[in-house]
Formats: sequence, C-alpha cells, structure tokens
Amino acid sequence: MRIYKILFFLVLVFFSCSSKTPPGILTPEQMTDVLIEVHLIDGQMLVKPQAPDTLYKYGMGQYIMAFKQHHTDSAQFRRSFIYYSRKPDQLSDIYEKVIKNIQSKNDSLTKSISKQQNALPRK
Repeated sequence: MRIYKILFFLVLVFFSCSSKTPPGILTPEQMTDVLIEVHLIDGQMLVKPQAPDTLYKYGMGQYIMAFKQHHTDSAQFRRSFIYYSRKPDQLSDIYEKVIKNIQSKNDSLTKSISKQQNALPRK
C-alpha cells in the first residue's frame, strides 16, 4: 500500500511540473501574438461610432482575419485565455511582452508623426 501512495505522489508531481501546454492551447508565444492583434483591433474600435451594431459591423471581420492570420479561431483563443488566466505568472509574462510590443509600435508611430510635422514648412 505504501508503494502505491509513493507512486501516486510521484505521478502527481510529474504532471504538475510539466511545462508543456496541453493540446488545443496556444503556446505563450502564439498567445502573445494573438493578444497584440486583438488589442490593436480593440483600439481601432474605440474611434468608430458607438452604435449598437458597431462590433458586428466593424470588428468581427477584423477579429476573424486576425485569428486566421495566426492559424487559430475564437474558440481556441478563448480556451487558451481561460487556461492562462488560471496561471497568473504565465499570463503576466505574456502581457509584459504584449505591452512592450504595443508600446514600441506607439513610440515608432509617435516618432514618425513628429518627423512629418517637423518636415512641414512653417508659416
């Protein structure tokens, strides 16, 4: 009986320490890429007129294209998000990368706009 208890705990430790993502779940790198796209689309939606059908009219096509671009779908994205939500350390790491990427895109855009404004002739 004692050997069964030891085996049980060894198996439990083995499976709990496994760092592989389960099948059907996006890897952290894939999740990062998809979240970047989703948040950029969310940002674009903020400047659209806010009517009851705004998301359907303007956003759904963009979300579907983003999922296709990353070889996933909304169901797999949802499952993956729930999976990583249960692992706050991993989700935090993913969002740190998302924030850095979006911030670098914002900085690049701001720099480009600044250069264009400086290139315009002054009155």
